[in-house]
Amino acid sequence: MLLTGSGAASAGTLGAGKGKENPFSKAEKKRTKALEKAAKKDAEYQQEMARAKEKYERDQADLKEDYNRKQHKINDQFVKDHYTASQFAQEMDRLRISYEMDKQKLQERYERQRDKRQTAWQAERNTISLVKL
Repeated sequence: MLLTGSGAASAGTLGAGKGKENPFSKAEKKRTKALEKAAKKDAEYQQEMARAKEKYERDQADLKEDYNRKQHKINDQFVKDHYTASQFAQEMDRLRISYEMDKQKLQERYERQRDKRQTAWQAERNTISLVKL
């Protein structure tokens, strides 16, 4: 009978222990959850940055392709229309300057977007501060 009594007493103790969670374990769970969330957000941010860089590189390649196409067109016109060498040089210079300006605009746009993303990311990371936990 004592065994049954002590068994019943220990079962009652276990049941009472489950109702109250250790505050330290709650904080650890909260911190772990925040770390997982931050890691997931970081991975998403890295993927977004990689996609943006790939798009920038594609845009650069497209711009270079367009430049080459225009160069060939000018070469064909030079041969067909018998441009003088100075006219040909002027057209090629105009094309090169236009290409350089477009390339610069593309780079500036990419850098602005990248900086904007980084600023937003830093602001978001600061809101998920692990120090608060």
